[in-house]
Amino acid sequence: MKLKLPSIPVKEWISRAAGALVHKLPRVNLSPLTERFAPLTARLKLGPARKFLGPAALVIALAIMGGVLIRLLPAMSAVAIPDELTRLRLVAGQEVILWHAMNDTASSTLTEFVDEFNATNRWGITIVPQNQGTYTRLRERLDSALQRGATPDLVVLYPQHASAYAARADVIAFDDYISSPQAGLTRAELDDFLPGLLEGERNPQLGNQLASFPIGPDAMVLVYNVDWLRSIGYQDPPQTWEIFNQACAQAMADTDGDTMPDTFGYAFVADVPTFSAMMLTRGQELLSQDGSRVLFNTPEGERAMRTLRDAYSSKCAYTAPGRDWDRGDFTNAKVLFNIVPSSALPAYHTIIGKSSIFRWGVSPLPHNGEAPITPLSGQNWTLFKSNPDRQLAAWLFIRWFSEPSQTQRWASANYTLPLRRSAITTLEAQPDLEPTFKRVIELAPYGRPEPSIAKWDDVGKIVLQAMRAVAGGMAPKEALNQAEQAANAALQGGAP
Repeated sequence: MKLKLPSIPVKEWISRAAGALVHKLPRVNLSPLTERFAPLTARLKLGPARKFLGPAALVIALAIMGGVLIRLLPAMSAVAIPDELTRLRLVAGQEVILWHAMNDTASSTLTEFVDEFNATNRWGITIVPQNQGTYTRLRERLDSALQRGATPDLVVLYPQHASAYAARADVIAFDDYISSPQAGLTRAELDDFLPGLLEGERNPQLGNQLASFPIGPDAMVLVYNVDWLRSIGYQDPPQTWEIFNQACAQAMADTDGDTMPDTFGYAFVADVPTFSAMMLTRGQELLSQDGSRVLFNTPEGERAMRTLRDAYSSKCAYTAPGRDWDRGDFTNAKVLFNIVPSSALPAYHTIIGKSSIFRWGVSPLPHNGEAPITPLSGQNWTLFKSNPDRQLAAWLFIRWFSEPSQTQRWASANYTLPLRRSAITTLEAQPDLEPTFKRVIELAPYGRPEPSIAKWDDVGKIVLQAMRAVAGGMAPKEALNQAEQAANAALQGGAP
């Protein structure tokens, strides 16, 4: 007679009965026990009973474990969750999905940092970085994920894009995390950040909240051909825009006799950081304090546009289609100057280092005041809504990333500015610090972040149209009048 036992949906039973408890249980490795009893069970001649040994043993084991759990549950909770996690109200073992679109160098460095954090953090947090390829693709996938309710926890975005998501309540501001007595930053730590860095990232149209948190900002710098500059009579890079224009004019030459210039002073890349650089270094603010109107239609703004117009009318500047183009022309000694983000400098090292056809250097941008002003740009951490545990876990990673040791190493790898003054002090004390990177970190006290409002993208497009119009011959004042009107309409016509 065959005995038929009822089937037991073990997986479902375990899931329903222990689902709420499983995160509190320590992991137990039972393989030593099974290995120890394997020879014994092999010797036993159980015959037909062997068929029922597995299910019966499982039922008995579950009954015993249930009794033990009932007795030991309070004690196990205290053991499984350390005091620090209890204070932070964080359940151990959180997984944080991180989306980014960093380039090869930054992406590989980020992976190294994530591996280090995952292996050393005491909370059992696991950061899972996922490179989305291009920034445009990242934005498209993020918008799709928002529609499906399946967003990543942490995304690397430009501040103005973070603010756009914050205005739609998709993003968690960092203010409460920073001020948290248990998990935040102390007064001494906040004072260690570069002057104005965190304050400059705040959005005046979102209650001055910090919708994103800096990773390591790019500083806009002037790259110049040392040998060429000295050959036309300049021992040092230009400190003012007037001298910059003069040197550009002297660099322009027709070397093949076809009446068209073959060398130029400057390769102009039409992007918002370049515009910000031309304005801020003249002491000109870009936006009102409340972010409701632009401020660049001023005498200083007009002078900035005139610099661009004069460079084009004298044929000592031309428009480069993008960053790769201006770098290539500089490498081939076609242009004397480039204005570039500091993170581009490793690529200059790689290309020029292979040819070694001339010496080159890095300096602050030309400026009108005594001290240089360095526009800061770059992508930031953005925290999307998920649940309190994952959000807190993401913040703990960001806090760790911003510590002096990490921000120092990140800056060294990517030629960006460290977030902390103490990191800069450590770097400056290194006797073998690479010279061009040394020039970058010397600019740290003079950094000015670009506006973080969501509509800054729209303003940027309007400004670029004005710059192209001036380069094509439009009067600077007329171009600024039109840009001001369009930009203010954009700022006042939608969500912050």
